[in-house]
Amino acid sequence: MWQRFVRNRAAVAGGLVVGLFVLLAIAGPAVAPYDPLAQNLANNYSGPTRAHPLGTDDLGRDTLSRLIHGARISLGISVIGVGLGLVVGTTLGAVAAYYGSWTDAVVMRAMDVLLALPGILLAIVIVTILGSGVVNTVLAVAVFAIPTFARIVRGSVLTIRTLDYIDACRAVGASDARIFARHILPNALSPIIVHTTLMLGTAILIASGLSFLGLGVQPPNPEWGAMLSKGRELIRTTPIVAVAPGVAITLVVLSFSLLGDGLRDALDPKL
Repeated sequence: MWQRFVRNRAAVAGGLVVGLFVLLAIAGPAVAPYDPLAQNLANNYSGPTRAHPLGTDDLGRDTLSRLIHGARISLGISVIGVGLGLVVGTTLGAVAAYYGSWTDAVVMRAMDVLLALPGILLAIVIVTILGSGVVNTVLAVAVFAIPTFARIVRGSVLTIRTLDYIDACRAVGASDARIFARHILPNALSPIIVHTTLMLGTAILIASGLSFLGLGVQPPNPEWGAMLSKGRELIRTTPIVAVAPGVAITLVVLSFSLLGDGLRDALDPKL
């Protein structure tokens, strides 16, 4: 599996870029040259200079420092939101497939309702009801992720539960919880891992879109979508302020997509 993955240069490149941004998110305060909230009105609208490689915004805040700190917020929202969606969606999908009957019907019809709404529209509805902010943005991402995880896990469990070794576990008296934890979920990990990687990139787009519209993370927090929204007002005077967060979002989302494609190929048992 590892040999197949490393032969995919695009996937390796995507993994390296993702790893770089994760390191920036973890070590943000240590590597950022300035306080991302520090204002210097005497040096606003500055283009790229030695002191400010990516220039400054309308309040004189260093764009590079805000971009580095924004990686922590954007990736944090994505990881936590997708993690919550993974836990809830996996549980619902596994329970629905394992027990079947009316349980499957009720859970899957609820997932169909969520899937019927476009992702960004569903997220907008959630933050409109709950209010803006980091926590509610995380919840919006989680709710967006739940139905797809439930669908994928349900399909895998429907196949696995009919295999002979599951019947053998029941015959020796294994509990449902043990069968889930020891035999079903480990054999359904491959599609879950691939979808999680792809969903992380989509979650960043959802969170950035909400912040761009003013419904997600609120200023002065240096979130990439909020930075892009503010930067579009400066596109004629200081275009780098808008270009920098846009490039960061594009790179991370593209890298997660390449990484997910590589993992899908590497984890495919048919290969």
